[in-house]
Amino acid sequence: MTPLELLRRLRDRFRRERLARELEEELRLHRALLERDRLAGDTRRRLGNVTRYREETRDMWSLGSFDDLMLDLRFVFRALKSELGFSLAVTLTLALGIGATMAMYAVIDRVLFEPLPYPAPASLVQLADVQNRNREAPADYPEYLDWKERTRGILSDIGVSYNTGEVLQTADGAEQLQGARVSVSLPGMLGLRPIVGRAFRADEEGAGAPRVVILSDALWRSRFGGDRGIIGRAITLTGQPYVVIGVYPSTPNARQPSAYQWSHGKPPLFWLPLQLDDKSSPRGLHWLDVVGRLRPGVTLERARAGAVAVATSIQQDEHITNGLHINPLGPVLVGAYRQPLELLLAAGVLLLVIACANVASLMLTRAAMRTREFAVRTALGAGQGRLLRLVLAESLVRAGIGGALGFGLAFALVRAMRSRLGDALPRLAEVSIDGRVLALTGAVSAACGLALGIIPALRAARGDVAGTLRGGGRGTVGSAVRDRARRVLVVAEIALSFMLLATAGLLARSVSKLLDVPTGFDPANLVAGSAWLPSTTYPDSVSQRNFFDRLLGELGAVYGARRVTLTSDLPIASGVDGTITVEARSDKDGPMPNADKRIVGTNYFDVMGARLVAGRLLRSTDVLGASPVVVVNQTFARQIFPDESAVGKRVGFDWGIDGLETIVGVIADVREGPLAQPPHPAIYISAEQRPNSFMHFVVRTSESPAAVAATFTRILRHVDPTIPLVETVTMTSVMRSDIQQQRISMMLLGGFALAALLLAAIGLYGVISYTVAQRTQELGVRAALGALPRDLMALVLRQTALFVAIGLALGTAGAVAARALVASQLFGIGAGDPATLATAAAALAGVAFVATVIPTRRAAGADPLTALRAD
Repeated sequence: MTPLELLRRLRDRFRRERLARELEEELRLHRALLERDRLAGDTRRRLGNVTRYREETRDMWSLGSFDDLMLDLRFVFRALKSELGFSLAVTLTLALGIGATMAMYAVIDRVLFEPLPYPAPASLVQLADVQNRNREAPADYPEYLDWKERTRGILSDIGVSYNTGEVLQTADGAEQLQGARVSVSLPGMLGLRPIVGRAFRADEEGAGAPRVVILSDALWRSRFGGDRGIIGRAITLTGQPYVVIGVYPSTPNARQPSAYQWSHGKPPLFWLPLQLDDKSSPRGLHWLDVVGRLRPGVTLERARAGAVAVATSIQQDEHITNGLHINPLGPVLVGAYRQPLELLLAAGVLLLVIACANVASLMLTRAAMRTREFAVRTALGAGQGRLLRLVLAESLVRAGIGGALGFGLAFALVRAMRSRLGDALPRLAEVSIDGRVLALTGAVSAACGLALGIIPALRAARGDVAGTLRGGGRGTVGSAVRDRARRVLVVAEIALSFMLLATAGLLARSVSKLLDVPTGFDPANLVAGSAWLPSTTYPDSVSQRNFFDRLLGELGAVYGARRVTLTSDLPIASGVDGTITVEARSDKDGPMPNADKRIVGTNYFDVMGARLVAGRLLRSTDVLGASPVVVVNQTFARQIFPDESAVGKRVGFDWGIDGLETIVGVIADVREGPLAQPPHPAIYISAEQRPNSFMHFVVRTSESPAAVAATFTRILRHVDPTIPLVETVTMTSVMRSDIQQQRISMMLLGGFALAALLLAAIGLYGVISYTVAQRTQELGVRAALGALPRDLMALVLRQTALFVAIGLALGTAGAVAARALVASQLFGIGAGDPATLATAAAALAGVAFVATVIPTRRAAGADPLTALRAD
């Protein structure tokens, strides 16, 4: 068709009614002329086939296949309305599979594949201290200085940061803020530029430099009304005046480049220069996050080789054994979430495949029921292409509606994850259903429509017209093939559902085992608050100790003195980690050991419910001026003193206290780090002998956390109105937070597994129901020959059992083959755990049995006379 002809047909299509009137008028006139010439008796023969003239003329006005397609679509939408139940089953099933897959794609695309919001993110790397047993840790301050000086050949820039808290004091009261201390170079590496004022200067980074602060845009607008006059003025942070020199934007690139801050934190509310020295941050106190930028042309392999050389030179100069490792920043920030998210995406895809298998089974069943319709269409002149196009159009329309509903479901799922999961996943707040997800949804829907419609369409186009019409519409041609296809689809559904169900069961058992890990303390009814003391009003250990003594006294009056204590870090939440010294040992005897360092109240172990193994616990007489003592855990004693008792040995705490302390007791391991990791060596010193400006105060009470928080706030205001409550948490919530990633994976995968189980049950019900309907005469004959209802039930149940058995066998093989994907997410259990697999199999078999109860009872109740009369 030429372009001119196409344009003419398009023009004629919009004036078809007028052209039809003109055609009828021309035919009437032609007939009248024939009659006038006295040929009326022969008019019909001379005029010819008027209907054919009309059709041929109308074809000249139409767009051919396009108009045929419009007719097909009108038929499809009428079918959707007339078969509402079938349409809902198909579209909702597809919507479930497509929506779950697209939601997980949106999350994984933003979290894992979206580039970091920093300039040239591919060249950013993390620098980590390597300790014994290849354990990577944050850097200490002297290490950072060494790395900064000695990595110039491989790094163009290097920066450091750590999280800090300060109390903003205004006329309205005191407010605890979370901010960051950074090297001068770090904001530029992150792409931050002040929107007001200036950045830090090099002379402001060192200890003793003038106190300056850069506010975040969020803090500037919320607390200072966006006043540009704030630049150059002083604000009070933790009792000290700081001059505001600038404002940084609160954009995604303002987030600190550390794994914890990236996953759980928010952009800092303020920025302070580093201002550290060897005294405030000595060697061995590892707490600094260090990032660098590779020089142009320097590969990661070359940088790592250079890092080994740098570490070797530092070891020789400083007589230490710590190494240096360089990692790409992206995997450091999100690497822990890669495998869980990939597992969830795979689960979403499996659910989509199960949904497609379910819909394919429904479509095959419906195609079998339409065999006579297709035969009649063919007999009336419809070609194979027209039938193929009709069935494909129907499949694509149903898939399109399912895709649209799935897109809406994906939007709702993402919104629910953002509101329910909070900061459980990095960048989750940035996840959205955008144009890329919409395009992918359209592509997946089209692919599903074609895949689900192509086989029914081909069978409709190749049907035996004569045989079908002679058979009275029973549609028996090809029924055996269709039955086999439906059975294969159901077996596939069962197998894939078992894989999802087994994996969800493994994660559930893993979470259960994590919760059963011996923590070394009783977390029930433990509530903790925290406070930070400013150095201006509490400059020394005496004033700090007096504040917390008053606080404990008032808390003790409310909850009981034996139910209140202090700690510098809560269990499980990790905390300060550093080297210790051991009496009579030097670097020549090997590297100094590392330990989790905790400053605790004298009754800390009693309140926490820790168990004493050897020696004694801390006492109220262990105060400043008395002989310094410490308590260690069993792992410490076993690793540092493997062949002798640790009690009575002298070690150095090496964190704000000089000299050696005597070990007076050993306690059973209290999990100071994540539950999934083995216990680390830990050392505890009394807060009376080593006060600290930041402490958690812990109470054991049956009151609600909200009531305890209100009490904390009231007592803090009474002790010192300028000290705000930082936060209130329960130890139970700390434990839940520690296994949050595993719990999220378990819940989402469990949801997918339940959806798959439901779809498999529906698919099995459909196949058994169809089989029973097809075997009505057979069942009637069996009943007439003396078969009892239980015999007929057993006949159908054997077929169900065969489907389930084959599906479970294939699902077990698939689960074993895919164990590498889930193995890293498990704790205390193997990917092929027999008990879990057996439980999943039993659950699936039970659901399959329930799904076949109705058609099985129908088979058992078959009336022989009715069945034998059935056509």
